[in-house]
Amino acid sequence: MRSLIYSTCLVLIASLFTTGCQNQSTKVDYRLLTRAVEPIDYARIQCRVVPMADHHTCLTSVIEHYEAVSEQRLTPRQITGGPFLLVFNDGTQYRGHYVSQPFIARFLVTNGNQSCYGQYNAFAGDKISTFKVNCNTGMTGTADIILDHGGRNGIGEFKMTNGKYGRIVFGHAAVADAF
Repeated sequence: MRSLIYSTCLVLIASLFTTGCQNQSTKVDYRLLTRAVEPIDYARIQCRVVPMADHHTCLTSVIEHYEAVSEQRLTPRQITGGPFLLVFNDGTQYRGHYVSQPFIARFLVTNGNQSCYGQYNAFAGDKISTFKVNCNTGMTGTADIILDHGGRNGIGEFKMTNGKYGRIVFGHAAVADAF
C-alpha cells in the first residue's frame, strides 16, 4: 500500500514538472495574422472582474452568445466592422465599435463621457498594424490585435504610456452584451 501511495505521488510530481501550470496564458505573437482563440478565451477577458458568485454565469453567457452568433450569416457591413471592447487591468471597460479594411483599421470606445480611439493606416506610412491609441482624458498608448482562425473575431492587448494596460476582445460573436 505504501509503495502505491509513493508511486502515485511520484507520478503527480513528475506530471507537474513536465506539464507546468496549464492556466498560464501563452504569449501571443501579434505579427501573425490569425491564431486559435476559443470561446472561453473571450469569456475570461470579459468576465475577469465579475464577482465570484456571478463568474460562472458570466462565462456561460459569453460562450452561449459566441455559439449563437457564430452560426449567423453576417451582412457585408458586419464583416468589416463590429463591437470592440477594451478591458483595463483595473476592470474598467470601454465599449464601442471597429471598422477594418485590409490596410486601414480604427476603433472608437467609450465609458461614460470618456472615450478612446485607435487606428493604423498602412497608406499613411504605418509599417506595422499596431494601433496608436488616444483618449480624451489625455492617455495615449498602443494596441495589438490578432484574429481568430475564422477571421471575424479576435483578441488583443493594449498598453498606455501612463502604465495602464489591458486586454481587447472584438467581433460580433466574441463580444457579449454587458453582464
